[in-house]
Amino acid sequence: MDGLLDNAPCGFLTTDDAGVVLQINATLCRMLELQPDQLQGRLLSELLSPGARVFHATHVIPLTRLQGEVQEVLLGLLNGRGEELPVLCSAARRQSDQWVLDYVFLTARDRRDFEDELVEARRRAETAVEARERFLATVSHELRTPLNAVIGFADLLDSGHSGALTEEQAQQVGYILDAGRYLGTLVEDILGFTQMGSGLPELHPARVPVGRLMERIERLMATELSRQGMQFEVHGAEQEIAVWADPDRAQQILVNLLGNAIKFTDAGGHVRCECVARGSWVDLQVTDSGPGIAVDDQQRIFKPFVQIGRDGLRASYRGLGLGLAISRELALAMEGELTVRSEPGRGSTFTLTLPLAGPPAQG
Repeated sequence: MDGLLDNAPCGFLTTDDAGVVLQINATLCRMLELQPDQLQGRLLSELLSPGARVFHATHVIPLTRLQGEVQEVLLGLLNGRGEELPVLCSAARRQSDQWVLDYVFLTARDRRDFEDELVEARRRAETAVEARERFLATVSHELRTPLNAVIGFADLLDSGHSGALTEEQAQQVGYILDAGRYLGTLVEDILGFTQMGSGLPELHPARVPVGRLMERIERLMATELSRQGMQFEVHGAEQEIAVWADPDRAQQILVNLLGNAIKFTDAGGHVRCECVARGSWVDLQVTDSGPGIAVDDQQRIFKPFVQIGRDGLRASYRGLGLGLAISRELALAMEGELTVRSEPGRGSTFTLTLPLAGPPAQG
């Protein structure tokens, strides 16, 4: 028997079709406290406890001849002192020069140790998930208080409580309210993810005209696009196309995609939103002129807490890596899809696919 099998953590033994031991590894010799020459040439049945001997003859041997193998049956081996050693046995029948049976023995104690290690690993993983959820819940709660103050005071300004606003001031306060309420939606979603096992907020699907949706997106992101000197274009949204979706969640996905495009595109770069109707589906595409995404990373980015190319971002742009994961789950919940097409050095195109909505109800 070669060195690899001889020192494996399991016992190995080979018999001929009559049950005579042909080979045995050092591990099994140590388990049985016997020398190889004390085992070779003996019948395997002589090494089994009385009960195991019967079970081996009536079950293990017939099964190996019928189906070629048997997996993890409990047997008792006798060590050099005549004491019974419980083992899990797997066996396979094969033909070389003659028919032989290969046996693998693992002590039941070792199996329990392995299972205990798996249980402990699972417990640690569950603890880590719980800690992550507590962290998200805490962050969300901490954000909620100052955010409510921002929205509340902006509401007071908007209502004229502190005096009349000029047209420009009213527009700026409107931007504050839109952004604040949108951020409030995200905070509530994170809280929902940590409070609900499923992680998905309640959806309210409706007919959403794409043109209006794009106007809302552009208004929300106008300041950031301008600050970064981005060239921004919208194509196809002027058509009378509507999707069937939750308007707030569709906006959340597109704002996330557009925000990512701004994050990963150098100042003065190009970002484009495009609407393409195809059959019963509508593709809402966000394309940037950024560095692109490697093929190996294009599926990883949709997993929670995965962040690609984070090191080059401004500190204010570094998030938790939840945006794309949440966006894809929301897209799927709306019977849609979120995909990416990218090539390093040539930018990226993220596509939100949603069902095409019919014409508005009459009357």
